[in-house]
Amino acid sequence: MSTVKLSGTFRNASRANFVQIETYRPIPNPYDTKMSYNSTFDPPLTLTNLVSGLTYLVDLTGQTPGEFDLSITGDVVAPIDKTYSNFFEDGLTFTVK
Repeated sequence: MSTVKLSGTFRNASRANFVQIETYRPIPNPYDTKMSYNSTFDPPLTLTNLVSGLTYLVDLTGQTPGEFDLSITGDVVAPIDKTYSNFFEDGLTFTVK
């Protein structure tokens, strides 16, 4: 089984930060985790027991008066680094090595 880390950092903002992040995989091999944060992910959100070769979905919604940096690393085929600002909503996928 593989492990993936989702790290989130709020920059240039001291208040009114929020992000909700959900990682899931439909049938077969279902997986679902949902977390909400008002500050930098400390510690990072660690996803365990992921199956090699499968693709997982990440949905996130949030707001910040500054910027929010998301990083998806670990046992992934292609690491993801994205920056968001203001109100944001996105859907991403990652495939496990």
